[in-house]
Amino acid sequence: MPCSHRKEKLLFTALPVRLLTIANTLYQNANLTAIILSLTDLRNQTKDSLPHWLHEKERIQLATYTFAKRHREWLGGRICAKQGLRIFLRQKKNSSFIPSHHRVRVATEKSGRPYFNPLKGIDFPLPELSISHSKEYAATLTSHFHCGIDIQYPTDNLLTVTEHFATAHEENLLNDSLAHHHQLSRLAMLWAAKEASKKMFSPNGMPGFHDIILKKIIKKDAQNSVFTFLKNDPFQQTFPVTIGMLDNGYSLAFCCHSPNIQQGNNTHA
Repeated sequence: MPCSHRKEKLLFTALPVRLLTIANTLYQNANLTAIILSLTDLRNQTKDSLPHWLHEKERIQLATYTFAKRHREWLGGRICAKQGLRIFLRQKKNSSFIPSHHRVRVATEKSGRPYFNPLKGIDFPLPELSISHSKEYAATLTSHFHCGIDIQYPTDNLLTVTEHFATAHEENLLNDSLAHHHQLSRLAMLWAAKEASKKMFSPNGMPGFHDIILKKIIKKDAQNSVFTFLKNDPFQQTFPVTIGMLDNGYSLAFCCHSPNIQQGNNTHA
């Protein structure tokens, strides 16, 4: 039976065209879909509208979050994820079945990595999923391959924890390549890029901040760049992360472990 509960309309933010173009060039055949949602919009979502968006098991889990901030972030992430899945399915040539949002369940592995539960009527793999939220925004990324996304507000807290995620060499590289951005914005970009990277690698064990080393920055324009990182492990692989500064001041980073990316060199940058 289709869900008949009333819902308030949500406005999803489109990814900047330039940022999407850069990503599609780097991660070919990944079929990336990024969704951004203002969490302030969720204030118009009433309890009666939740059955439209959430699977029954998700509504049970949401009810356990009594802290308003956590409640809003978790809900926003699930709504973004389902919107991303809907776009993914619409783009599939062999897919004629678009399930209602409440029939889709976003579950989590023991590690905390989110994924889409299999759906009846769909006989091909559902996309990989990554979820992020910061301050007043949530964001998700879906892809054919393992992926990661992170949205980050340039909070002052980044200054107090800088040594935990950035080396002096990385800070110098940021300062030299992105001098036109404020220090907090540069740190937010690095934080977001490393968080997105960690999520991308999480299926094989999540690396630490200092296991991902910034080696190069290619500035595409005033707002968008490609960060090249080295993963400090026996394979010493390099990989690109797309990073952009949104008009609202947030940094948005995402990456994809696409087989089209040549590992071990910097030709992708």
